Amino acid sequence: MEAMLKLEGVTQKFGGLVAVADLNIDVYQGEIVGLIGPNGAGKSTTFNVITGVYLPAEGKVFFEGNEITGKPIYEITRRGIARTFQNIRLFQSLSVLNNVQIGMHGQIKSSLWQAMLNLPGKKKKEQEVIERAMSLLAMTQLASHADDRADSLAYGSQRRLEIVRAMASGAKLLLLDEPAAGMNEQETNELLTFILSLKGRGYTILLIEHDMRLVMSLCDRIYVQNQGRLIASGTPDEIRNNTDVIDAYLGREV
Repeated sequence: MEAMLKLEGVTQKFGGLVAVADLNIDVYQGEIVGLIGPNGAGKSTTFNVITGVYLPAEGKVFFEGNEITGKPIYEITRRGIARTFQNIRLFQSLSVLNNVQIGMHGQIKSSLWQAMLNLPGKKKKEQEVIERAMSLLAMTQLASHADDRADSLAYGSQRRLEIVRAMASGAKLLLLDEPAAGMNEQETNELLTFILSLKGRGYTILLIEHDMRLVMSLCDRIYVQNQGRLIASGTPDEIRNNTDVIDAYLGREV
């Protein structure tokens, strides 16, 4: 079975600093895979390489069998990869619905003449976009907040809205960068349920997260980075009992 996402020998350097070293990762369709490690381990840099923000110094990135190393961000998004960030990046003054619609901009194919003359085809497309956005919001019980400003939502709801906006791009693979950061226990539990529901809908997910309870509950497999290098990979049970991981990251109390 071919991996949906494959990193082969990826190395990323910033001057004399090696942020990621000879990284090999496989993510298969329908999986939830965790990428964990201490701060500065190279996790977000890895996401930036996958999504085209950085061109790796060495190595290659493949998606659905096609090399995407160094492709423009917009092209990688169109192919079906979308991400969220550690810090919330919503358009806070816009409505919840508008935020999701913005995520769909790459899929809107209304012609210039339709837009200029306000022809029926443009109106039909706009209605389709609204309906699609509302169906995505319904997945997270946010449909009733469609007309509310994004910054009026509770923190956990804003986090989920970011994921919905990423889904709106037509993504098959979601890269979630610390989706539970700043959440309380109830919000984290709601997020866990939501992410599991995405797997049930056919999404593939690669996530960075420091909440080990969430990681161990969600992930089919886990990769562990430390100082840019991969030090372990395996199932949650294998990672939980790996002495190298315990020493580098989890701690002896685990």
